[in-house]
Amino acid sequence: MERYTICPMTAATAPAAAALERRALPGEPWSDAAFLAEAANPRARYRVALSPDGEVLGAAGMQGVLGEYSVTTLAVAPEARRRGLGRALMQALIAVCREESALFLTLEVRASNAAAIALYRSLGFAAEGRRPNFYQDPREDALLLTLRFSPAPETEKS
Repeated sequence: MERYTICPMTAATAPAAAALERRALPGEPWSDAAFLAEAANPRARYRVALSPDGEVLGAAGMQGVLGEYSVTTLAVAPEARRRGLGRALMQALIAVCREESALFLTLEVRASNAAAIALYRSLGFAAEGRRPNFYQDPREDALLLTLRFSPAPETEKS
């Protein structure tokens, strides 16, 4: 695998992240404008994986409010798959959750996406529900998976 660097998505990398999602994921991908809006959204945390020449090889993002975070996308370029990039992007999001004292991180995944489900389970996510016919193109159920974080121990007050 060629080397890559994971860094926050910016307005400069958002259009390439949107183009990657269109190429990498089935269904109805987000537009360039939606990715640009997420780059400016104070509740959003997006990371991109850049090749040494600056090409976006992967993108992952989440939104959070009051300690509750939800993954909005995880996309890896088809030619860069099965090399640990999706895991590294998810670990970057999990690290942000830990830094921000998140309560949990949740996501939806296509019920047929065995590789993604295996990845998420290996990172500690557990099944918490199902959304029938959540995906439309093609029509498919979504599994709800959640990673819960232990609350920080309370310190004694003097």
